[in-house]
Amino acid sequence: MRFQRLILGIASALILTRPDFATAQEAGGTHVPDSPGASATSHAQGIGRYQYLQPVPGSRLVSPWNNIVIRHSSIIDRSTIDDRALSVVGSRSGIHTGRLVLSDDLKTLVYNPDQPFALGETVVVRLEPGVRTLGGEGLPALGFSFSISATDPKEQPALKMSELFPEFATASDAPRPPAIPPEPMNPASMPCDTLPPDYPVSTVLSSNDPDPGDLFLAPFELDRFNDILGRLLILDNLGMPMFYRAIIGLGTTFDFKRQPNGLLTYYLNYRSKFFALDSTYAVVDSFETGNGYRSDLHDFQLLPDGHALLMSYDLEPVDMSAVVPGGNPNARVFGLILQELDAAKNVVFQWRSWDHFAITDVASPEIALTDSVIDYVHGNSIELDHDGNLLLSSRVMNEITKIDRQTGDIIWRLGLHAVNNQFAFVNDTRGFREQHDVRRLSNGRITLFDNGNFSTPQHSRAAEYDLDEVNKVATLVWEYRNTPDIFGGFMGNVQRQTNGGTTIGWGGTFSNPKMTDLHADGTKALELAFGDSTQLLSYRVFRFPWRTTRFVTDVDSLEFGVVGVGGT
Repeated sequence: MRFQRLILGIASALILTRPDFATAQEAGGTHVPDSPGASATSHAQGIGRYQYLQPVPGSRLVSPWNNIVIRHSSIIDRSTIDDRALSVVGSRSGIHTGRLVLSDDLKTLVYNPDQPFALGETVVVRLEPGVRTLGGEGLPALGFSFSISATDPKEQPALKMSELFPEFATASDAPRPPAIPPEPMNPASMPCDTLPPDYPVSTVLSSNDPDPGDLFLAPFELDRFNDILGRLLILDNLGMPMFYRAIIGLGTTFDFKRQPNGLLTYYLNYRSKFFALDSTYAVVDSFETGNGYRSDLHDFQLLPDGHALLMSYDLEPVDMSAVVPGGNPNARVFGLILQELDAAKNVVFQWRSWDHFAITDVASPEIALTDSVIDYVHGNSIELDHDGNLLLSSRVMNEITKIDRQTGDIIWRLGLHAVNNQFAFVNDTRGFREQHDVRRLSNGRITLFDNGNFSTPQHSRAAEYDLDEVNKVATLVWEYRNTPDIFGGFMGNVQRQTNGGTTIGWGGTFSNPKMTDLHADGTKALELAFGDSTQLLSYRVFRFPWRTTRFVTDVDSLEFGVVGVGGT
């Protein structure tokens, strides 16, 4: 009891030294400073001697389910780690117990509290003496604080896609070009009579010696977007299905692709998580963001060390009247959460837009800061860079951001039409707008899908830039613009193949083709259409080498199970 009073006394003293921690949250409202990091000041000691801390000292709007991450520059002696080495005290919830573990990089301590923090409270963290590096050096003294959001992300209802992505709602009402059935290239591309009724019919429009490999898609119908039907589809170069799975009753599927380790992954929106299939198409794993956040569909990357990159949208109440004239004092604002999970699925890295971006960084005419619901970042891809850092694409900021994966700091910000652009653009007066799918190539350049919203003329394109990151110069070295123009106002991707070819998914376009494959010289290799439906879309389209082991059998027998009369 004496120890508990001592800890609470220390926590109270630390909190009282922070006048800015008399937060608006505890008074019943939330004010988010308009400049990044404005709230991230702290009394903390020892911060500069650590590579990375999460939550950011002094940060606000932290999830009540958040863990605590401390990364040192040296390898830590596992035998010196004790759950009691970290004292965690909430101003309302009191002392927290939890489990302190060492991640697989042997430098990162992860503390998972046994119970969530109280809404609106301030939390004080202190690392007690005793944890040592492998060389015998004691970890420096450390103390910092942060404050918990007034909302619990676990209690927020799952958002409808029309709420999370307003472009879907507006696109449903947009005028459509005439639905003209495409002419099939040859009979092989016609659907066969044994396909299920919900099968998304595809047609090869043109073919010119396409690369080997199969196409991976997750088609959905915009008019039936809220239906509980997901589809996973693998096609060969004739447009014939190599694999088809309808996921009935669990919602739309997105981002179906092959990961570097050979697993196939996809997002299922009614479950808010990514599932992994092995080469027999059996579900063998699943992945979701931690710290109470609901996983977002936009991207999922499995890394060579078994770690995973995911993102989440964090909806928080914000008094926007304190940010912009005419702002709604009861607005709800979407922040962006990036996470890295280690092989044991501990959150070992978390990056929050609340700590680094200002709400006024939004650059899209679609977003009004006086609205009641504001999506000011809209992250849609996360990429592991060659130097181990991260590349983030933020659609409504017209920005690509490079983030230090060790510290969480912003390294640079890129976008001709971004509020905080740091680069000069060469050979590209147009710039990209509301882009998707930034990827780093083996040659050091980056590709992205430029949706082209609000550009004149309005069309989408694939673009490749050479980046001089020292002198901050972005040079457009290649682009592909279809003839006639295609405009995909949302979604879309660009995938560079190892032989120099390019696969382009045109995203939210209401005309055909939906996908174009290019040879390395830029000539068309394959074009794919979705039947006669302008409503049938796929978030991304990929080409991967693929061979299933589902039909590999032993030498003695083949068991097909029960086959009904007339079955195939």
